[in-house]
Amino acid sequence: MAEQMTARLLGDVGGTNARFAWQDGAGTPLRDIVALATADFATLADAITAYLGGLGRAAPPWCAIGIANPITGDQIRMTNCRWAFSISGMQQALGLERLVVINDFTALALGARGGVYIGGGIVPRLGDAFARSRFRACFEDKGRFRAYLEAIPVFVIHTEVSPALLGAARAL
Repeated sequence: MAEQMTARLLGDVGGTNARFAWQDGAGTPLRDIVALATADFATLADAITAYLGGLGRAAPPWCAIGIANPITGDQIRMTNCRWAFSISGMQQALGLERLVVINDFTALALGARGGVYIGGGIVPRLGDAFARSRFRACFEDKGRFRAYLEAIPVFVIHTEVSPALLGAARAL
């Protein structure tokens, strides 16, 4: 029961923006959602510290971050921005009891079920250009798997709250 009431910091970090949200406990609504430009901070820890400072809060016990990068171990070197960090080092520096860092596609998958969900910063802004593109035809053009793939719905996620933040919450 105490686990459900543990406050959480959630992050969705891409190459351009780092989105953060606060969650009072498992299943509670996300609040205090803020997007910070990655270029404005030397490190992810600096961006987190600025987010928490803006809220006037200390770091919560738990944190989960979905990042646009492969996660293959403790050392992370982001491919689309200059940030590099040690997961365990950042956990210690921020005083976190628990820190989960997952790939942003994994976070999206935890936050969405029942088809293919396309999110992120670019595709949702394409609007009708994406709908008119060859994406669906190329998606289905997989030889003997065509009939199977034709039945799978594809959705573009249009939302003000990053679904990766919700997926990060589920990762805790």
